[in-house]
Amino acid sequence: MPWTETVTMQRLEFILACQAGGESMTQLCHRHGISRKTGYKWLSRFNPGEPSSLENLSRARHLQPDKI
Repeated sequence: MPWTETVTMQRLEFILACQAGGESMTQLCHRHGISRKTGYKWLSRFNPGEPSSLENLSRARHLQPDKI
């Protein structure tokens, strides 16, 4: 199953729906088409003061020990 691309606004809509309450995490994740693991990851990553907190993070190594 291929990964689906989401934009930051879709992630923000999910975060706002979580903060509003009324639905369980399972229901919210199902409605937004994501896994619960992804939903919890987005929630933990969200920082209201940092607009780029919901963007994808680089998977590249940050340290390069073999570099001369």
